Amino acid sequence: MIPPFLLYVRPPKSRVGCWFPLILLWPVLVFVAIVGTVVGLLMALPYLGTSRARRYALLTPAWWRVVCALRGLRVDVRDETGGIGLAVK
Repeated sequence: MIPPFLLYVRPPKSRVGCWFPLILLWPVLVFVAIVGTVVGLLMALPYLGTSRARRYALLTPAWWRVVCALRGLRVDVRDETGGIGLAVK
């Protein structure tokens, strides 16, 4: 599973949008995932043998799946005066 590469933002009352490279945030996401895995495993240690330990241990893989599922998301917010559009590619 690969996280999204680009974010397209179209400001209100504009026909031209901007592309932001999310790939630049990948090192930060990897660091957060590593730290989150360590924290999840440390939180699971006192609860070994219970279902709560499994929940804490699987916290980071679930978070990573949510980030990867953002690919293809389109959000259009509009009101009477204009709106903004976001697309994650």
